[in-house]
Amino acid sequence: MSEVVIEAFNEIKLLQTGKKLLVKTGDPLIDDHIGGLLPGDAVVISGLSGHGKSEWLFRKREDILNIKVNPNADKFVWLNYNLEVKILNVVLRGLNRKLKKKKRDILFQEFTQEEKNMANDYFEMMQDDRQFIEQDQTTSEDFYNRTKAFLEEHKDKDAVHISFDHAALNADKDTQKGIEEIVKGINRLKLEFDNAYFWIVSQLNRGLLGRVAEKNNLSAPNAGDLYASSTMDFVSAYNIVVFNANKVGISQFMKVSKNRYDYLSDHFGDEDSKQRVSFNTLGKLFFKVLKTRESDVIWKDLYIIDMDLSDEERGKLSEIKREREAPKAKEKVAKPYFTPKKLKEEVVTFVSPNDAFTEGEGSKIITRPFSEPMPEDKSKPF
Repeated sequence: MSEVVIEAFNEIKLLQTGKKLLVKTGDPLIDDHIGGLLPGDAVVISGLSGHGKSEWLFRKREDILNIKVNPNADKFVWLNYNLEVKILNVVLRGLNRKLKKKKRDILFQEFTQEEKNMANDYFEMMQDDRQFIEQDQTTSEDFYNRTKAFLEEHKDKDAVHISFDHAALNADKDTQKGIEEIVKGINRLKLEFDNAYFWIVSQLNRGLLGRVAEKNNLSAPNAGDLYASSTMDFVSAYNIVVFNANKVGISQFMKVSKNRYDYLSDHFGDEDSKQRVSFNTLGKLFFKVLKTRESDVIWKDLYIIDMDLSDEERGKLSEIKREREAPKAKEKVAKPYFTPKKLKEEVVTFVSPNDAFTEGEGSKIITRPFSEPMPEDKSKPF
């Protein structure tokens, strides 16, 4: 026991003197809590399909490997198990962001000279020899063995990042069991290697969509919404959910105390009589921090970022928002073509299949059982 305690105190002293640095992400939703990532930290990022979890991880990788964020980033390496998004999609999204140009135009229009220069810069960045990628389907056993070998090879690095995108795409016969085994493997590896950091992308259960409502806190994701929630929560130092509330039809998200979330005042929307506010959702992504293993600001559990939208995209979303919020016109009820008196005279009531019904013919009443066919109507309209 004394040996590991001494080791822990020595590590704190190295951090205090600047001889060792926390890994910064450049993102307040992680860095706000204690300043960055501790060795062995695992970050779980989950979301519904198409809500931006893989894109978020890609941007974190760019930031973390940037020497402006981490001065020692040249001593970092990153192994990405990229099982969902093809590299073509990654490049297309990156060019879309860098060039501020529509994806369709990137695909079908030649670049200007200025765009070529920017695209070449992006190409050089993507050629970064600190980054490694695995795109083959992998079992939990393969993941553990490959990752351990990679960590062994890079023991001399300040930080070795391992990302798995995403967990439910493991090649085990039992997907749920595969996730559990991957998590167990990560737990063993982070205890063995003191320069390892892990990133796991996961899915949300679609049951969250059944709680979608305006200005309702039940619409916010919670730990139970995560696929394999207990397993993911077990391994994570940060358990984060990304949620595009506008995409699921919410214009005003949640209803909270202004003082509680004063750091998000730029995103405040409608306010009620009790000074509780909702958040505008147009062009925004919400990040719910479900767990932080270490934090000095535990009340900071919600973060909001503005999406990179063009003026055209923002205009279209505004139009959709106006249509969604517009009061619906009351449907006009058509007047009957006949008077109530006439209706009363012509309506026939059926009681049961065995009953007869009556039909009026002038002053004469005719009774027929159901088994007898109705007489053919010989009258013609013209």
